[in-house]
Amino acid sequence: MITAVTPLQMREMDRRTIEDYMVPGLVLMEQAALRVVEEIERHEHCLSGKTVVILAGKGNNGGDGLAAARILSTRSNVNISVWCFAQVEDFGPDCKTQYDIAKAYGVDLVDVSRVLPPHALAMLAGADLVVDAVYGTGFIGTLNGTFVQLIPLLRETNCRVCSVDVPSGVNASTGEIGGDAVSATYTVTFACPKIGMLQYPAATNVGELIVVSIGMPHEVMCSKGAAIVPEAADIGRLVPRRAAGRDSNKGRFGHVGVIAGSRGMIGAACMCSYAAVKTGAGLVTLLAADTIVDALMANMSWSVMVRGLASTSEGTVAYAALDAALGMANKWGACAIGPGLSGQNTPDTSHFVLEFIARCPVPLLIDADALTILSAEPDQGASVVKQRSGVTVLTPHPGEMGRLLGIPTAEVQEDRISAVTNAATKFQCTVLLKGTRTLVADECGNMAINTTSNPGMATGGSGDVLSGIITTLLGQEIAPFDSAYSGAYIHGLAGDIAAANNGSTTGLAAPEIIDQIPSAIGQCQQKAEI
Repeated sequence: MITAVTPLQMREMDRRTIEDYMVPGLVLMEQAALRVVEEIERHEHCLSGKTVVILAGKGNNGGDGLAAARILSTRSNVNISVWCFAQVEDFGPDCKTQYDIAKAYGVDLVDVSRVLPPHALAMLAGADLVVDAVYGTGFIGTLNGTFVQLIPLLRETNCRVCSVDVPSGVNASTGEIGGDAVSATYTVTFACPKIGMLQYPAATNVGELIVVSIGMPHEVMCSKGAAIVPEAADIGRLVPRRAAGRDSNKGRFGHVGVIAGSRGMIGAACMCSYAAVKTGAGLVTLLAADTIVDALMANMSWSVMVRGLASTSEGTVAYAALDAALGMANKWGACAIGPGLSGQNTPDTSHFVLEFIARCPVPLLIDADALTILSAEPDQGASVVKQRSGVTVLTPHPGEMGRLLGIPTAEVQEDRISAVTNAATKFQCTVLLKGTRTLVADECGNMAINTTSNPGMATGGSGDVLSGIITTLLGQEIAPFDSAYSGAYIHGLAGDIAAANNGSTTGLAAPEIIDQIPSAIGQCQQKAEI
């Protein structure tokens, strides 16, 4: 499992390596530079006769670039030029040391702190590679000075760019880009990926992400509070395999309940329930307003049991159905509530939802309309969730997350990491924030970043499918945090398989994602065996 860290955690890892393990910062810088050169040679193949322009800042990132320039200068017939975006007296100590060494080696060092070189565009156009080592993981805000003038020139030349640790201009904590930023062909990052680099829009600027070791001790690498980036094998080890044997029966794979659907919104209920079946639930029971049961039966898979509940005149579940729903919930291993439920403008339904959430005795996933009903409470429903005896998973999209936190959707999207961690703390449960690079956080400070999925999955019903997947994993007694990130991975991978089968992400429909859930799980389990 890959670990991603914040810049603050990375600085602490550097400090511990230097102070506790007595590894000088210059040694780490040399290791970083060597790894960058190795990746450049691997990606650019033969460098003989080629021109490399290295852009260097005044801090450690610039020191890495200067050291890489000196190492490259020892390779046969490589034309190296370093453009320094700060004056020497402003360099940090290690960067200044690397500058002096590069100068002694005869590396071409150009001061561009006040003005770009004449014919800078032509010079960049003539380069085979540009190495971006100006701003590192500590960068926040917007680029300025001569460097910001260079970004459009890089785009205009369309030259290959290798960024060192992080593309300059990217906020490595949040993934934000304040004004402009370097768009790298590939980024060589040290020790661990930085959390913001895995988020959009920054992930686009990162290009191919290459994580390299710089020799930090194992104990330092196990940074407390770091985010995990699950891989297929990790998921395969968690999801129960249906092995041949007489002990395999539907009771061993969980009974999942779904409370969903309303008049005109039966699709959400159908997709959530059928996704649970395809994820491997032993039994699936769908509870819905009795006025829509016939429509559900006409459209629902035969694998799902459908039961009617007392309904309102609006075709939503009535409060009078509470005791019946709680009685059935006692037989389940987990439950999902919310997809297509409606009722946020129907007090009777809202009352049912709030009481069911508070009293449901089994692991509960709360999604869609149930989240909207929660967020209408004075504390956005936090007290209702926190009083539950069973575990809880919330799965909001950005708009729903904004309502749960009482902030605008734009604010959620500006810092998705803070949003999901704040929600997990506020509601004291596992929270999954939907979107590209879905995030999962829990009340213990754990975080996961999902890297599967594609733009075609931004379609109606996709979130309902995710709810069915996660609820099934909860019903198979997988911990809530593990269920949430595993469900996100399986969901995204199923969408990736469906898009590959279609040859396009355009026109991808939620039922196609459902069809590929078994294949996605199978791929993960196969990886776990390697």
